[in-house]
Parts: sequence; structure tokens; C-alpha cells
Amino acid sequence: MRSNVKKIVGTLVVLAFLGTLLGLMTGCQLIHPKKKKTVIRYWTGWTGVEMESQKRIIKRFNEQHPDIEVQINTVASSYEKVKIAFASGSPPDVCSAIWADDLASYAMRGALTPLDAYIEKSGRHGDEYMPGVWNMFQYGGHIWALNVTTNSSFMLYNKKMFRDAGLDPEKKPRTVVEFDKVNEAMAKFDKNGNVLRFGLRPSNILLWAYVFGGHWYEPDKRLVTANDPHNIKALKWLASYNRKYNCRKIDSFNQVYASGTYGDQYAGLYGLLSNQVGILFTGEWSYDNIRRYASKDFEYGYFPAPYPEDGGRPNCLTVGGSVFVIPKDSKHKDAAWTFLNYMTQPEQIKEFCMDISNIPPLKKVAMEPEFMDIPMYKFAIDLVSGPNAFGPPQMPTWPYYLAEIQRVEEKAVFGKQDPEKLLNELNTKIQKDIDIALRDAAY
Repeated sequence: MRSNVKKIVGTLVVLAFLGTLLGLMTGCQLIHPKKKKTVIRYWTGWTGVEMESQKRIIKRFNEQHPDIEVQINTVASSYEKVKIAFASGSPPDVCSAIWADDLASYAMRGALTPLDAYIEKSGRHGDEYMPGVWNMFQYGGHIWALNVTTNSSFMLYNKKMFRDAGLDPEKKPRTVVEFDKVNEAMAKFDKNGNVLRFGLRPSNILLWAYVFGGHWYEPDKRLVTANDPHNIKALKWLASYNRKYNCRKIDSFNQVYASGTYGDQYAGLYGLLSNQVGILFTGEWSYDNIRRYASKDFEYGYFPAPYPEDGGRPNCLTVGGSVFVIPKDSKHKDAAWTFLNYMTQPEQIKEFCMDISNIPPLKKVAMEPEFMDIPMYKFAIDLVSGPNAFGPPQMPTWPYYLAEIQRVEEKAVFGKQDPEKLLNELNTKIQKDIDIALRDAAY
């Protein structure tokens, strides 16, 4: 009997010990709770197919990074919200609702986090990107952004319309002289001067200045170059179309076809498919539109912006679009970089670009068969990869400068004012503006 009591007491002692040990272990868990997730707020300007693609990628990121949760929000209809959030010190942790045109302006004010240290620590480098794209991420000696997609720009033309105008559809205009002759051959008007058929009225002096060999700004010298002789020559060429034709009537003609069967999203494509507009200034996304909407017998070709033989740049284009940044006031910068770095890796870039029919900015991805095997994509990638791809100038007042450039073009073309005088005045105006802006610049 006494031995049984000892056994029972011994068992109770062991159970008490185990209970105490379990309590201590539970206490340790209370003292050291499981690490909470870091929640990253991500704002984007994409919607529709682009948004759905990003959501899939972000879902995968969240699954692969259990300590981070990315919450995505679109501000597509309210880009002013982004500026207000930055100004108030309450921006998201990561933002792709920033245009490359605005990047230097945000950086100059000290509103962004320089990415140099993160890029170096992660083993990333500029050689991954196409040169023109990589250059547009820079300002004041720092890298401020990365991106996941880029666009090209070139001339898409209707071969049947070339033949109907007596042109060889396989002979693409290489120079501006040849381009002018194509437009002369294609131009057709009624007795009242209304346009019945036309090729393409060249516009957008921003691009054509580069095509003619000019430029808009020298960042090392902080020097505005609006009145570069090549810029003046380009603007005179654009203005010559209004002297030779009535540009307002051409624009009205184009507008009819810009709002045709396929709507404004495919502006101009309706005219090209209807055999009325011979040439469309567009980009690689046209491949998908043609595949969806053109008849099987639609014959088309493409060529880069034609250039003047004396000092012009062949295969020239501008690049831009939205970029990914980490705001200075981001509350979780390291986690934000983990996400940004993930989004700009080859696997994610390839998936996103294929989903939305854009070309990738990473050289490695661009060389993959999914892009190289489509002739129009390969052509576009060759252009963007080349030495004459220009991003927005590295200057903080570029959005204002660009708006003024567009006003000058309107005055020269439609107001028939002197291009040289207009660009000289613009040069003086913008130089004063940027000198003032840079006095208090953080970078």
C-alpha cells in the first residue's frame, strides 16, 4: 500500500514538473511572439489587364515572402493624389504611378530614396537595361528608379495604299526627303481642299529635334539647348507642312478615323485598316491590335523615323513611361526594395510584358524567343536598344519645359511664326526657370 502511494506521489511530481515546463515554454512564446508581417503599400497607375497581371505577380511575391505583404492600389484616375501624398509626407512605400518625365523633379526636391546602395548590394547593374532606358533613371549622379516595361515608336504603313499611290510598297522612306515624296504621292483632296487620303503629317518636335541631330538640355553644364540649330531646322520642316498643305484639315481628317470602329484606344488604326490613312506613328503594341482587328489580307510594313542625311540620326526614338520609385518618406524602405527588386527581375518582367504586349527594358529578357520570334517586336527592340533612344532630359523642370515646347510647335505650325525666334525665346525663358529651380535643389 505504501509503495503504491509512493508511485502515485512520484507520478504527480512528474506531471507537475511537466506542467511547469509547459507553462515556461508557453511563457517564452508570449515573451517572443511570432514576427509580424511588414505591410507594404504600393500605388500604381495601371488598370485593366495590366492591373490583373500585377496582382498575379504580387500574389506570388506574398507567398514567397511570408514576412512581407504587399497591398496594391491604383490611382489611375487621380494622379494628383500622388503629388499630394508626397507633399504631405504620407506617400506609399513603393510607387509606379510616376512618369519618367517627372522623375528628376521629384528627385531634385529630395522626395525620393536614391537606389544606388540597394542596387549595388543586390548585385544589380546598369548593363542589364537598354542604355536609353537606364539613362532616364538617373539624375544628379544617382539612380532613382527602375521599370518593368518600355515602348518603342516608329511608322506603320499600309502597303496597299502605297501601291494605289504609285509607290513601291517594299521601298520604305529612309530620309525626310523620301518621306516628303511619299506624302506628296499619297495626298488626295476634293475640290474644296478637304482631305480624302493622306500619309502622315509629321508632328512632335520633341522627337524630331533628336532625329535631326539636336537635343534639349546638357545636364553636366545645366544648359538649356532649345535653340540648337538642329532643333530649329526640325521645327522649320514641321512648319513647312502647313505651308504646303492645310494641317488643320489633315488633323480633322485624322480625327474622324481616330474615333472609328475601334475607339480612341486604337487611335489612327481604323484609318490605316480602312485604306484612308497611309502611315501611322505608333509602337510595338500595334502588333497585337493588328492581330485582333485586321483582316487576314491586310498588308503592312514599318520603318523608323526618317532623318535628314546631313547630320540626322537614323533609328531614332524617345522612350519613357512609368517608373518604380521608393519615396523618401517610405516607412519600410528595405522591404520596399525587396519588392521593387522582385518586380524588376527577368521572370516578372517577361510575364508582365507578354501579358500587356509591350517590350521588356532588360536586354536578357528582350533576347528571348517570345520577343525575338515576332518580327515587329524584334524591330522595336533593336530601336530601343540602339544609341539613338532618348529618355526625358535629366532636368527637374522638364514637364513645364515640355509643355512650352509643345506651345512653340503650335505657334510655328499653325500660327506661322518664325521657328528660330520662337526657340530663342524659349531657350531664354527655360534657362531662367531652371536656374531658379536649382538654387534650392536637394540634389
